[in-house]
Amino acid sequence: MKKILLIESSPRGSDSCSHQAARSIVNELQRRNPGTKVVVRDLGQSPPPHVGQAFHHRDVCREHVLTQLA
Repeated sequence: MKKILLIESSPRGSDSCSHQAARSIVNELQRRNPGTKVVVRDLGQSPPPHVGQAFHHRDVCREHVLTQLA
């Protein structure tokens, strides 16, 4: 089975030209490959969390550990 990850990010939603083009492509791929699973991530509706101090701290700690291992 094939899988498609469709990431949407337009604040215009289904009114967006890019949304319509992407949906058209996905529909054609599904037509050519029955059973294809489509996972949609709409960043306009469900944005990822803000990158905060915890994220930065993780990267700084990782770099520190890698430096110590070198």
